[in-house]
Amino acid sequence: MTVSATGTKGIKSSFSNYGHGVIDVAAPGGDSALYQPPTAPATHSRIRGTMPGGGWAYKAGTSMASPHVAGVAALIKSTHPHATPGQVKALLYSEADATPCTNPYDIDSDGTIDAVCEGPRNNNGFYGKGIVNALNAVTS
Repeated sequence: MTVSATGTKGIKSSFSNYGHGVIDVAAPGGDSALYQPPTAPATHSRIRGTMPGGGWAYKAGTSMASPHVAGVAALIKSTHPHATPGQVKALLYSEADATPCTNPYDIDSDGTIDAVCEGPRNNNGFYGKGIVNALNAVTS
């Protein structure tokens, strides 16, 4: 599965991969402190995760979004123990929150379009089938 990251603003993170027909789903992955609301603490736009050798740190990246997707897939598997990998993927898609393209996408508000999203609300280049939803994974 290909995963894009969303940041503080609830839109595609500045660094995230994208492309219509490329992204399967999106998940929280943080974003640069540069793009967070001015009153937010520096950790507000990052995801807290474990570090090699122990401990915790705040990081941002699709490498933080992908484990979120894996966790939601595990929740789906816990409620559908006999689901095949294809069925888990289909449930990830159907239970994701469809998210429309963010157009125009000017993440740094400098007046320049930083990326272009293509496709409908439930299958586009920024969020794929949508932003994964952990609650839907355990209640459907």
